[in-house]
Amino acid sequence: MKDFLGLVRCLLCLSLLINVGQAVADEGAVHDVVIPDGVDQFTPAIISISAGETVRWINNDTKQPSHDFASLPGTKPENKELKVIELKSGEMFEHTFSRPGEYIYFCYIHKGMIGKVVVK
Repeated sequence: MKDFLGLVRCLLCLSLLINVGQAVADEGAVHDVVIPDGVDQFTPAIISISAGETVRWINNDTKQPSHDFASLPGTKPENKELKVIELKSGEMFEHTFSRPGEYIYFCYIHKGMIGKVVVK
């Protein structure tokens, strides 16, 4: 009987460790936004994440030397998380969003390139 109770305790501890590990993994999730090769757009254009998660922008465009983007002027001051970021071909940039809100950004070079991060 002692062995059985020991096994049950061991399984419960293991279950707790797995659940805690999953919660930590979910909290620090990274979501990709890609600039495709030869296409002036953010893919996806709109992304929804939770507070505390990270967005990683990846520039796969070999046709343009760089894409410079930042938060849209005129949006609420508390939602201006992105300063001007120069993202050259093959580079990545990550930003962790800590506050809920809508963060609209655009490329200074290609005015039609607009994206939005919705943080819940």
